[in-house]
Order: sequence, then C-alpha cells, then structure tokens
Amino acid sequence: MSTLVPDVDLLRAYFYGELPPEEEAEVRRWLVLHADPGILAVCDELVSEREQRREFLASSVANPLRARLERAFWQARSRLGTRMASLVDVDRERQLALAPLSGPPVEETLIPARLEHPIYLRLKLSDSGHVCVYAIESWRKLSVLWRSPGVVQAGEADELPGFVLERPEDVLDLYLVLDTAEPPPSPDAEDGPEWLAKLLQRTAASPTAWVLRRTFVPAGTA
Repeated sequence: MSTLVPDVDLLRAYFYGELPPEEEAEVRRWLVLHADPGILAVCDELVSEREQRREFLASSVANPLRARLERAFWQARSRLGTRMASLVDVDRERQLALAPLSGPPVEETLIPARLEHPIYLRLKLSDSGHVCVYAIESWRKLSVLWRSPGVVQAGEADELPGFVLERPEDVLDLYLVLDTAEPPPSPDAEDGPEWLAKLLQRTAASPTAWVLRRTFVPAGTA
C-alpha cells in the first residue's frame, strides 16, 4: 500500500499533468481516500478539462495558422498582470470565467455550446479601456464580433452580439483585446488569422494592452 501524502507542489503537478503515470495514479488514490467528495468532484473536473484541452490542442496545432495563433497568444499571456475579466452566458446566466489572467489557464477552458442555439455573452472588466472582440471561425475566417463604441468603464456590463454553432465540426475562438490607451485595430475584409497573430504579438509587447480567449465547441466534444 502506498504511503504517499501529496504536498502542495505535488498536487499542483498533478493538476498540470506533470507527473509520471504511476505517481499520478497514487495521487488520485490519495484524493479518493482522503478528499472531501465535493473537492474530489472539482479535482476530477479540472483534470478532465486538462485532458480535453490537451487533446484539442494536439488536433488543432496540425493547422499552421492555429499553431501560429497559439504561439502569439501565449507570448501575450506570459507577461500579463493580475487583471480580471468575466464573460457570462446571458441565456443561461452561467459564469463562464472569472480568474486572474496570470494564474492557471482557466480563461482557455473549452466551452460547450448546443448546435443551432444562439449564445449571448455579457462582458464585464475590472480595468477601463477600449475593447475589441475578434472571432476566428474554425481557424480560418476572421471577423469582429463586437467593438466598444468608446471606453468601457470598469465594472460596467456590455452585452455582445449573439452567435451560433451550426455544424458538429464548428469551432469559434473569441479573442478579447483591451487597450487602455487606444482602440484596437480592425482587420480588412481580406485579413485572416495571420493578421490576428501579428496583433497578438504586438499586444505582447504593449504595456497598455492585454488579451483573453474563449473557445466554443459543440456540446459533446468538450
């Protein structure tokens, strides 16, 4: 019988998938034996989301444009401070995310959406600034889902236009860019993911801008 008692560092490594299979299994057994059922359920959900995200990225990075967007996004995310933002599904009044962007990648959680069911999001920020929400449809088509007409004040709620996933293979990435100094730029009609990747690279170097991402996939695939 294992006598392993995980400390904070070991638990963190478990949630991030950094342990070898044998050690991960021992931590899992310890959680089953000693953790509160409610806490265990949350732990299982976090591990499940980690595996889903890993599988999703493994399939998506085969797309060169998606891979470049991934690199650009992580460059921008790596230097973010402890700012906070939330996106709430207006229809179901469900909190999708509320987390420091410098913490674990909660803002990247895959969000399941019912096919042919309109989704409306409410945006609330903790920092005032100019906002633009860019949409990438199935890693190919770039558009602007919403642009603030002026400065969005911290704490104010803004409702975004609705969108729909129509096919089982549809994926929608939303990139929210906030700039406290000036409005984020708009792409031209012919621009695509490459344009957004360059914008994210500039965002990574900007002291006044930051980015947040949400990925929507058909329910049953996340």
